[in-house]
Amino acid sequence: MEITGTAANGDRLSIEPVLPASVIQDAINSVRPLAASKEVGFMVNAPGHESTLALADRKYLLDVLEQVMSNAILFNRYAGTVLVSVRQTEKSIFIDITDSGIGIPAAQLATVFEPFAQNANEIRPEGSLTVGMGLGLALSKTLIEQMGGRITATAATTTGTATGTTFSIELPRYMHPANPGVSATAAKVFRPCRVCTTGP
Repeated sequence: MEITGTAANGDRLSIEPVLPASVIQDAINSVRPLAASKEVGFMVNAPGHESTLALADRKYLLDVLEQVMSNAILFNRYAGTVLVSVRQTEKSIFIDITDSGIGIPAAQLATVFEPFAQNANEIRPEGSLTVGMGLGLALSKTLIEQMGGRITATAATTTGTATGTTFSIELPRYMHPANPGVSATAAKVFRPCRVCTTGP
């Protein structure tokens, strides 16, 4: 199954079954040097979802995850944590990325996906320039929507106190073509299948 679309730069999207767990691990590996520069650690919570399939363009999903994870590091506190969780409903897969920084002001959450949006709470070394989120999140929103999903940003909370920001990426679940009411896993679609595990 493959569906094509067009990315913002004119490239064609190829929408097909992908393993979110595998793409998440690749994205974490990509941003590890940036995380190491601030001693930010990653935690992955995806029990039972290692072989669950979503419909997406793998290349551009990786780009989006790298963008969101990079922001989660840049806007995090020193030696903070980025939590990546996977959850699902009957028809959707959700990838939640939560940082442990001081968060994005509520007034800015509504505009965070606009081009060149700024976060006044970004934690940077004293004397350095404040860097905005640029076009990255705006393009990420466009790409995810072209995959049939959506991306949202909310204030994370711990025991009722706002701390950090959660970006949630929703993607369509891949449903078994022989039975549209049954979701498929990698073991059913790809043979042989190597199940991806995501460690810290």
